[in-house]
Amino acid sequence: MEAVYTLDKESLPRLEQVETYLRLLAHEGMQWGLLGPRETDKLWERHILNSLSILPMIDRGKIVVDLGSGAGLPGIPLALYRKDLLVTLVEPKERRVKFLELCLKEITAVEDYEPGDLPFDQRVRIIKSRAEDYQPPVPPDVVTCRALAPVSKLVTIAGPLLDHAPLLAIKGDKAAQEVEDAREVLSARHLEAQIITVVSHSTRENATVNANAVGTVVTIRKAITD
Repeated sequence: MEAVYTLDKESLPRLEQVETYLRLLAHEGMQWGLLGPRETDKLWERHILNSLSILPMIDRGKIVVDLGSGAGLPGIPLALYRKDLLVTLVEPKERRVKFLELCLKEITAVEDYEPGDLPFDQRVRIIKSRAEDYQPPVPPDVVTCRALAPVSKLVTIAGPLLDHAPLLAIKGDKAAQEVEDAREVLSARHLEAQIITVVSHSTRENATVNANAVGTVVTIRKAITD
């Protein structure tokens, strides 16, 4: 079963903290080999907006675990635009962990806070661990990942986390084939998968409506049984 969600571009201003993160991706992220050299001009559309494609699927005040976070995608963009979320970035590689620590430091220094808001580095934490080894102290409400592994392997990587939370896996154009290839392992573990296409929808005065595909998401959750 497939579904379509809408991401409103007009609700995503380029805040100072977002620009700070983009700068870090474009400089240290490139220099440290976290992103390819040809990605600089595509950071907003290909990485930030794509990461935010799961935003409409996450309710307010949720605990999010981002597996194999890498350069912080999608976990950091989610936390930048949703101050109500508590996000854990799970990443095993030392160089990437250092980059994530730099992001938390730099973003916290420039982010504006409303009364009652938690600072960025209190809403986001980093855990150096392989995704399949991570055991959270509190079960998350949502598990996320982006370009981590095929669906058939994600079921094993996410493991016991799927007992408590759905997995939102940001995928590319092979999502349908990955789901088909994973049918047996999904069934064996009493899981179900759904493919969701997310489109960006922006309306401006005296302008036409523009809708474009932002991302494809595969949701994996416990199957509902009678």
